[in-house]
Amino acid sequence: METTAVFKRILAATGDASSGVLTAAGQMKALEACAEVDTFHVDGRQTGLLDELLNHAADTRADLLLMGGKTHALASRAAMLAPCPVLMVPDGMALSFDKILVPVDFSDSSAEAARCAIRLADKTGGDWRAVAVECTDELWLDWKDEPDKMLNQLQSFIEAATGRSPVGRCMVEPLNRSVIAVDHTGFSPAHRIEGADIASTIAQVAKREKASLMVVGTRGRSSAALILLGSVTEHLMQLVSCPVLAVKQPGHLSLLGAIREKLRNPEAALAAN
Repeated sequence: METTAVFKRILAATGDASSGVLTAAGQMKALEACAEVDTFHVDGRQTGLLDELLNHAADTRADLLLMGGKTHALASRAAMLAPCPVLMVPDGMALSFDKILVPVDFSDSSAEAARCAIRLADKTGGDWRAVAVECTDELWLDWKDEPDKMLNQLQSFIEAATGRSPVGRCMVEPLNRSVIAVDHTGFSPAHRIEGADIASTIAQVAKREKASLMVVGTRGRSSAALILLGSVTEHLMQLVSCPVLAVKQPGHLSLLGAIREKLRNPEAALAAN
């Protein structure tokens, strides 16, 4: 696994309270001697702000968009649409690589997240931990020996994704269906927001493990981005208190990229989907 490159073209979205974002940008720049940092001023009162920010990221070919803010909603939306990975650093939260948590769903997206997390750990000397959530309709107790099988699967997945035996900690977590308060949403259990309980379970793991950074994969293309982000990753970015790095597979278009491609070549974009 190649471990030298992390991010070389960083776009930091700055605003009235941007010291944390700029500090984090400096930390990311320090990981690569040749990295460059550009800034884009964020004004919460500005209309069309997100479109301008994402277009600027695309035009400058940024390979990391760094965002802060009192609310995580803008960053989670950006992660769905951006042409590059998005690092969200909540206001007042310092960026640290001491304990990096990687949620894994055994997809190509989470394999890319694992590779990115381990590159960061290699660069910083931090510790990484991978977690897979049991999310079938069966109860955890009905699994009996299934957690051990899933743990072996997780370890094999990390080894295949990174090209080496896992040196971090691999964990299997039971899905906690009680973490979503139905009374707060007004929905019956059958109409809960898809993936919200998975995201809440992962958020609980992050709190328990004292994670300083979460690295999560996104599929980053058209409707697939909407499905994954809407069900898990977007919820995670709004639930956790630690910084979150949402990464995309190399070569996969963001929703913004898919729209641009469709405008340039409608027939080819239709065939790709």
